Amino acid sequence: MAATATWILEGKRPGAVVVRMERLYRRQLRQLASAVERAAKGDEGAADEYVSLWSELGSSVLERLRASRPDAVLKSATGELLVVEAKREPIEVTSERLLLAAPLAPVSAWVAMEGLRRGLGLSLLVEIRQLVPDATPLLPTSGLCVHWETPERLRTALFLIGRAVVGRIEGRSGRDGGGAALRRIMEVFALDKTDTARLFSVTRQALEHWRRYGVPADRQAKLITIFSIAELLEKNLKPGVVPGVVRTRAPAYGGRTMLELIEADEQDRLLESVRSSFDWAVSA
Repeated sequence: MAATATWILEGKRPGAVVVRMERLYRRQLRQLASAVERAAKGDEGAADEYVSLWSELGSSVLERLRASRPDAVLKSATGELLVVEAKREPIEVTSERLLLAAPLAPVSAWVAMEGLRRGLGLSLLVEIRQLVPDATPLLPTSGLCVHWETPERLRTALFLIGRAVVGRIEGRSGRDGGGAALRRIMEVFALDKTDTARLFSVTRQALEHWRRYGVPADRQAKLITIFSIAELLEKNLKPGVVPGVVRTRAPAYGGRTMLELIEADEQDRLLESVRSSFDWAVSA
């Protein structure tokens, strides 16, 4: 296994890498693609299934990598696989980081390049490589377009899968609904508590209650939409520029900023705009 796992971090050609991935995980990738297609039709159980399959596949790839690179991946006392960063400290949020990538994988550039089944596999590998300091980066071809049957199917898939991811992360950590996604939004947009409370039109005290006890069910849809926007921007812009981008006024938004659109409850429109702004954007 040690000799055959180097492609996980070192393969330079996406096409060759995904052939290896599919050879080893054909059944899992087929199941992932099927779950996404069913989630897009409103099947909540399929969204949960997709997240479980994504997590299991990530663990399987990391276990394979650990056999050949024990310096890069270790197993904790609880059995969780952790990536070791450059400073030789384990990244304790390895599983959470991989889960947070799950909702956007179906609309990634990799899906545009290789189709849903192979594209999901490449999306997962790219996330793993981003966790390992010396891994060879993989870059997609620009100017591609991911086609979905309808925009509604796309929104349904993003929402249901995003909610399933949030539920899984919160279930693992013992917290209730939405805390992980809320923290991720604050991190990517560089928001303090006051800024974040303003996005949801609540007080700082209410936000703190959410952070401790969970985001209310009637705010979950907005939370997942903002989370999807944050992840899209983070993955497609240069490091460190997202906070400035979301605070820049744009003619396309009537002279408002992205944050101001979210405050005005126009986050669905913003998500569509952000997706379409990239070369590989989803076509309606």
